[in-house]
Parts: sequence; C-alpha cells; structure tokens
Amino acid sequence: MTSAEQKTLLLVEDEPIVAIAEKKTLASFGYNVITVNTGESAIETVDRSDPAIDLVLMDIDLGDGMDGTEAASEILSRHDLPLVFLSSHTEPEYVERTEGITSYGYVVKNSADTVLHASIKMAFRLFEAKRTASEKEEQLERYFTSSLDLLCISDTEGRVVRLNPQWETVLGYSVDELTGRSLLELLHHDDREATREALSRVAQQQELQSFENRYRCKNGEYRRLEWRARPVANLVYAVARDITERKRAEHQLRTSEEFQKALIESSPLPVIGLDTQRCVTTWNAAAEEVFGWRAEEVIGRSLPYYPADGAHDEYAPVLDSLINGTRVAGREVVRKTKSGELRDVRLWLSPIRDSNGVILGSVGTVQDITDELRRRSELSAEKTRFETLFNQAPMPIVLTDEQRRVVLCNEAFAHLFGYSCHEAQDRCLDDMVLPPEADPQQESVSLRALRSGGVVHHEGTRRRKDGSCLEVAVSCLSMTIGSARYVYAIYNDISAHKAVERALRERETLLERAQQVVQIGIWELPVASNRLIWSDEVYRIFGLEPQQGSMSYEAYLDLVHPQDRQEVDAAYRDSIRKNQDEYRIEYRIIRAESDEVRHVIETCTHQRDLDGTITRSVGIVQDITELRSAEQALQDSETMFREIAEHSFDAITIVDFDGYYLYSNPAEGFLVAANPDDLAGQKAFDYIDPEDRAEIRQMFEEFRRGERTEGRGVCRVVCSGGGRAWTDYRATVLHDDDGNPSKVLVIDRDITEFKNKEEQIASYVQQQELLLKESHHRIKNHMATISGLLLYHREELQDRKAREVLMDTASRAQSMMMLYDKLYRAEQYDSLNIRDYLTPLVQETVCLNDPSGTVTATIRADDIHLNASRVAPLGMLLTEMITNSIKHAFPNTADAGIVIRISREERAIRLEYADNGVGFSDSVDDRRDRGFGLELIEMLAEQIAGTLTLHREHGTRYVIEFPA
Repeated sequence: MTSAEQKTLLLVEDEPIVAIAEKKTLASFGYNVITVNTGESAIETVDRSDPAIDLVLMDIDLGDGMDGTEAASEILSRHDLPLVFLSSHTEPEYVERTEGITSYGYVVKNSADTVLHASIKMAFRLFEAKRTASEKEEQLERYFTSSLDLLCISDTEGRVVRLNPQWETVLGYSVDELTGRSLLELLHHDDREATREALSRVAQQQELQSFENRYRCKNGEYRRLEWRARPVANLVYAVARDITERKRAEHQLRTSEEFQKALIESSPLPVIGLDTQRCVTTWNAAAEEVFGWRAEEVIGRSLPYYPADGAHDEYAPVLDSLINGTRVAGREVVRKTKSGELRDVRLWLSPIRDSNGVILGSVGTVQDITDELRRRSELSAEKTRFETLFNQAPMPIVLTDEQRRVVLCNEAFAHLFGYSCHEAQDRCLDDMVLPPEADPQQESVSLRALRSGGVVHHEGTRRRKDGSCLEVAVSCLSMTIGSARYVYAIYNDISAHKAVERALRERETLLERAQQVVQIGIWELPVASNRLIWSDEVYRIFGLEPQQGSMSYEAYLDLVHPQDRQEVDAAYRDSIRKNQDEYRIEYRIIRAESDEVRHVIETCTHQRDLDGTITRSVGIVQDITELRSAEQALQDSETMFREIAEHSFDAITIVDFDGYYLYSNPAEGFLVAANPDDLAGQKAFDYIDPEDRAEIRQMFEEFRRGERTEGRGVCRVVCSGGGRAWTDYRATVLHDDDGNPSKVLVIDRDITEFKNKEEQIASYVQQQELLLKESHHRIKNHMATISGLLLYHREELQDRKAREVLMDTASRAQSMMMLYDKLYRAEQYDSLNIRDYLTPLVQETVCLNDPSGTVTATIRADDIHLNASRVAPLGMLLTEMITNSIKHAFPNTADAGIVIRISREERAIRLEYADNGVGFSDSVDDRRDRGFGLELIEMLAEQIAGTLTLHREHGTRYVIEFPA
C-alpha cells in the first residue's frame, strides 16, 4: 500500500499490551495507527488530529471515566466518519448498546486478523455508500425547494401532504398554513365542481393535463393556475404554474384585435387585406359601399374587381412589390365595381410580417378619387374638397413648410396633441411636439422627408400641450405645390401597442428564464416546412448551444436514443395520421456535448386551420433524469425496508400517535398471537398490559408534543389467547417531509424467556459470588505458593542476575497475593481501601528485597477507595519502584530511606514516591537505555490514566497524578 492510499486509524484500548498487539496487526495491513487508552483522549485526538482520522476502532470498557459507547456518541456528533466497536464482549446487552450509535460494525476481540481487516474495509465501503446516498437526497431536496413552479404532493381528496416554497410566493400563504389542509378550500366557487371531477379522475389513476382553476390568495385576490398531475397509489404528484398574467395578456390581445376590427369597420375609407396568394382577408363596410361586393362574396377569394379595358396588368406590379416587402403609398389605378362602373382609386398598402420578418400578406386603404380626378381642373373646388377630407380624416394629419411651420392640420391632429387648429397655425412643429430631452442636433422627420423627396417613417415619443408624452408612428411625405415644398405627415398613436409589445417581451424573457430553471423547453413544427423551431432551453436539454433559426426533424431524431428513435417518430407521425389532438411520450436522448443519456418527457398539441387540418405542432419537453433517479432510489429504499422488516425476528410496527397500527410485520403477529393482516386499523395500546399502558400512553403524548423523539423500556404484552409476554421495546418518532412528527416506529424484542430465568440468574449470581470469594482465597494461596517457590529457588542459585530476576518476580507475585487477600476479606469486591492494601504491601516488599533491614519505608495514605482494576496496577507500580530503589539506589548509603505519600486532591489522586539514593544517570533520557522496570512503570501509570513526572534532584522522586 502506498502512502497516498494509507488510511489513518484511531485505536481506543485501555490495556497497553493489548493495544501494542492490535497496533502491530493493523500496521501489517498497511494502516497508520494512533492509540489512546481513554474515551476523553479519543475525542481530543479526533478533534485535533493531523492528518485527519479516517476510522475509529473503539473498545467498550475503558476503565473509569467515559466508556466506549459514550465516547463514540460524542465523536459521531462532531465528525462524520466510520466507527467500529472492537470488544471482547459478545453479550446481547453490549451489542445492543452500540446499535443506536453506529451501523459500521462490531468486531469481537481475538477474531481472526482477516475478519478484523474485512470489517474495516466493509466499514469504509458502507461509509462511502451512505455519503453518496446523502448527496443524492440533498440534490433532490434542492430541486424541490428551488423550483419556480408550484410543486404539490396531496392525497386524492386534495389534502396537502407537502408543498414547495413557491406556494408562499404566489398565494401568500406559508407552507405550514397549507400543509394538511384541502386546497379545495381556496378554490373559486365557480371552479369547485370541475376540480372535484378532475380529482375523481386522478383518484381513478388517470393523469391530468393542462387543467386550469382559480385560487384565492391571502390578500383576497385570485390567481389562475394551470395543473398537471399524476397519481401514484394514494398520493397525487402535481405541478402547477401561475398563468394569471398570461391570461391577462391574452385578454388584452383579444381586446386589441377587437379594437382593430372595430377601427377597420368604422373607417370611412375602404380597408382591404390580402394574403400572399392575392386572396382577400379583410374587406370592410366602406369597401362594400365603394365596390358593391359584400364581404362574404370576396373573403378568401381573389380580388373581384377588374381594371379598365387595356389596363389589366397595371395592378399586378403593385401586388408584386408588396410581396417583395415594398410599401405602396398613393398609387392611383382604375377599378371596376360590381355594377361595371369604372372608379379611379388611390392605394395605400403595406406588407404584413410575422415575428421573423416573413411576409404574410398586405393591408391598406383604398381611396376613391374618381371625383377628385374628374374635377382636378377646378382648383378652387378641389382645394375645398381636399381640406374637407383632410379635416374629417380619422388619422391625425399635419402639413408643414420647409421651415417646419404648420401650414395646415386636421382636427384629429389638434385633438391628439391638445391644441386647436388655430393655435397650431404658423407655429414650428418641432417646438410644439418634441419632448424637452430630444437631441437638438438630431435631424427632424420633416427635414429627412424634404431631403429624401420620398416617404419617411418614424416611431418615437412626442409631447402634448399639457406636457404628457405619447408614442407615435409618423409617416412623412414630401410634396411640391406650385413652387413651394411641403411635408405631409400622418400620425398614429401607438402608445398602447408599444406597451403591449414591451409586456410581451418581458413575458418572453421571464418564460425563457423559467424554462432554464425547471429545464422545460418549448418547440413548434409547422407541418408544411418540416423545420423545428426550438426555444433556447430545448437546445440546452439536448446538449447544444442556443442558436437562431431552426433544425430539421431528421436532425432532431439523430439526438434521440437509438432504442427509442422508432417509437418517438411513430408517436408523432401516428398522431398526424390519426388526426389526434395531442400525444405524450417519455424517451431517452443522447446529449451532443457529452454523449450523456438523459430522460425527457414530451407533450405535443396539434393546431388546425378552419378546415380542421393539422397545420402546426406545438410542444414542451422537460428533462426528468433526476426525477427518475430519485424515484428509483425511493423505490429501492422502500423495498429494502420491507425485506428487512418482513424477515426480522424482532416485532416491527408503525403506529400513529393515537396508537393505531399503520404497519406490522409477521413477527408482531407472532408476538401477540394474531394475524398481521388483521392488526391493520386496530389499536396497539389494547395489546399492552393495563399496568404498563399508562406509561406507554404518556410517552406517545410526549412524542406528539415534540418533547422527546425516542423511548426505550420493558413492558408486558397481552396475547390474543390471554397469555403474557415480556418485550424490550425501542420507540422512535418518524417525521414527515416538513420535519413534523407524524408517526412512531416501534421495535419489540421478546424477552419472556429472559424474564422467566431472571430469578434463576439472581440465585446463580449469589452462588457465583461465594465461588468468587473462594477463588480469591485460593488464588491468594497459589500466589503465596509461587512466591515461596521463587524465593526457595533463589537461595539455591549462585548467579547474581538470576537471583535478582527471581526476587523481582516474587515481589510482583507478592503484590498480586495481597490484592487477592484483600478481595477475599472485603465485603465489596469492586472497592478497596488504598491505605489498607498498600501499607502491608510496601512493608512486605521492602522486607522481601532487603532482608537485612537497612532500608526504612514510610507510607502516608489518605482513606481512599478504588476499584480492584485500578488498585492492581497501582500495587504493581509501587512494587516496581521499591524493587528498583533497593536494587540500584543504595549502593553505599547507610541511612537509606523511602517515603510514599498518597493523597486525594480536588479532582485527582496524587502519589509521591521518593528515595534518598544516588538517582538516575543522564542516559535514562534515551529510551534505548531504559530498563524494563522503568518502562513497566510508565505503562502502568498510563493504564490508570495517570501523568508521570520524574525528578532526579537529591535521589529519585516520582509524582503520579490520576483521576479520582
């Protein structure tokens, strides 16, 4: 294993020798191992470790202080890392203590090394899998909360289960206010019946598409929503979009169209519209009056009137110029009426274009100038007639000279700008109508018309007499009367039209942004052109850069997954062939930029002409890849839960706060001696012993109020046949999607057999205590025998080194013998008085190592009680210190002495050991020169969680402080 791959493990083990062995084993597998012996130091090491800890191996019994389960809980509350329990205990109660803390593993000590290594690798894999699943859940939640559409999950009665925050933005109610309520309460009265019918269809597992209704906002106004809904079992997953503004725009558009139609019909001049095939599309009442044909006789047909004899081709160039995009202004031609009368007419025609600039046709006015031409020689009469027509014209018209002074204006012009015709006379037109912020250096429309000698069109802002502004379209025509040049200008108030255009552009921008957020694109396909027109978001969904123009239907099919391509093509072509109104299909695509496979859903609606023939297809496409992945993950999770629950030996139930069963596995039915299917709808409290029922009810009420989220205990269960069973239960509150407590998960383990044997166990424990006391006595006798044998053989040996080894071993055995002697005589086996134990131990150890009595030992100990697990290393530690002093500290000292002081401080116990010997040499600082005795002293001090300080002035002095 390379250093880059090396994982760092934290081994928490209070037994030094065991820790050394386990660290060596783990290092052989390539791990970097850090060891500590207490829960507190484990927490501190994880908090401050560099490099970071990758996994924790935690012992359960760690002596005094925090045990392994407490330390594990504290570590996992601060850090997200795998933690495996490593313990010698196999009892159920020890295993159960770890189940609620971590799910990464429980390894029994002394298992095979391969088992330990496999458990660690499994913990790493499980940790990585959990982290990946958590990231996916966070992504789905972010999509739900950030969607600009209104997302809703409800039951089939319309009651809300979950909403996204966009509801508060649109309706003004908070999500908490609407959760649990029926949305039918907010419906407009006129929409309730249709909505109930739609919900009824959804309850029958039918999908709902493009359904509209109105909802009351918190401020009292109503918003119109467009719905799409899909039922899944007993829930309804729905998406709504606020279409209030779109509906208002459509209404305004219809109003505008009606206004234009009324304006055309009321026009005193014939208004005629043509398509590109020269067929009539518009024919007003004035046209009927001038030419004699009624509208129903000409709409949809070629122009009915014919030119005069010999002039058949003079109108064709006019129509050709319109088709080419050239406006026709004031063209004079001769036309024949229905009665055969010849009329002189003047044409004003302009091409009509769509949003892409394609010419769709033309529209304009026809002025009958027969009488005008007939009396052209009569200049005076002609002038009077012109002025009359000029003043009565519905369009604002003004005539100016070369200095832009008003020569003549009509009433419509005077009304539009708030002046009387008399006030406007001889005034500079620009001074009257140009707004103050207009650029004085900019050339006026009148001057441009004079300079060009033709027609100049302009749109801009103009000022009324009262200072208010409006937007106008101006058409200026330069004309010469006699020797003077004039400009003839027609104004059209387009303020309302421009406002509608700006609103439409803003809505188009908002629609494009909305498409990006929810990954929904819009497309259309004119059947005749076979060219797809895509919104920018459709290009993004398919992995292409947004572009202007269109793409072929075949190029689009190339982006569809090969396995779905035939089905997608058939869906569209069959809908055309079968004359369907719409179709919906879900398929896969391969993104052009990355070859990534994505899931999309497409809905198409066909538009028809007056004959009912499909002429255009319009649709939306949405990327649902993440939704499909989330649905699959949810389904896998539910399947896993049911598989575990159905095969569990423990009884698993889900109940509401009133105690009614919502789910029960087969083990629950076996526990209460009932069929699990029959438990649905029954009250679980009825199966609890009356003496325990009040406590369980109280716990559930605390769950309901949110005062607690977990509960554990023991209770009795009443079986269907009248019997009783003991269970060890664990109850956990489950929350809904909004984080509110909703129900309770209960896991029961049958401990009846355990309870029945509890009394036998109590009796057995009493017998074991007697056996333990006798064992302590026998062990003490055996240790005395071993000590005696060691001393006996010591006397027979001549080798000084061997005699010292036997003496050291006898001293350590003497320490253990005295411990077991105290345990045998003590009433409490887990607590010993240090003074009663250490005083005779020190005296015996000194006598054993100094038979001549040249060394004196003084001990001063407070009345302190410790358990046997801490007293034993303390006794061995003092034995080792005394032995080392007698062997090495007093080679020539006549008044050799040892002083031992044990006292209780505020939060610790302090042991001071001092001799007046020769002290340690400087080489003792080098660990290689330290003997086994000093190393053993350090290990024993660490075992009792103590800090060891060595002083070498005036002899040797140890100070050890360890927790009280």
